[in-house]
Amino acid sequence: MTVQRVVITGMGAITPLGSDWSVVLAKLQSGASGVRFMDEWQGIQGLDSYLAAPSTPEVGLNFPIKIARTMSRVSLIAGETASTALSMSGLDDDPNFDRSSAGIAYGSSFGAHEQMVPFGRVLSEGVVRGISPSGYIQLMGHTTGVNLSLLLG
Repeated sequence: MTVQRVVITGMGAITPLGSDWSVVLAKLQSGASGVRFMDEWQGIQGLDSYLAAPSTPEVGLNFPIKIARTMSRVSLIAGETASTALSMSGLDDDPNFDRSSAGIAYGSSFGAHEQMVPFGRVLSEGVVRGISPSGYIQLMGHTTGVNLSLLLG
């Protein structure tokens, strides 16, 4: 068995504490929390907890429109953090970096939650309404890895 070393050369984060790694780290070290009471959830019947740690920054604004328009929010967030990590690594500017020999390891149990409603409507009402052309692709859990490879080349 051969042992291969892995080196972390860059990091990206989008969290309730911020999106800049040094800010996030400082807030974590100070004991800050991004958890807040979610007033907008009070109308949900049967929900017993109204606490969450939302992160709501604008993402994907600098991505090519051809790629970004089919990406779900989870893919846009992953794209932002991966782009930040790649930039921090210095590989973006390295003429010797061969992107075709690089890989992406990304895990997600789900894709775009926004797509559940129109697809659920097919089962509950027997009606195909509101499904976008890229809806199924956005719903799949592995879509983010595919989107990252397209975005980062």
